[in-house]
Amino acid sequence: MSTCSTSGARPVGALLAGGLGTWAGVRPALVAGACLLVVPCVVLARSPLRALRHMPGVAPASGDAA
Repeated sequence: MSTCSTSGARPVGALLAGGLGTWAGVRPALVAGACLLVVPCVVLARSPLRALRHMPGVAPASGDAA
């Protein structure tokens, strides 16, 4: 499902990026794209996933020292 949704979003993103590049110029479009690439990193850094050491609902292996 994830591959299908990301593959389907690529043409839409390309169309939006082309429109932004035409409307605002190439440099602002590239800066906007670079800023948007930082968003997932910020979301993951602020999420509780950083503290997750084991998969929820799965017992750790017997050799693990938690």
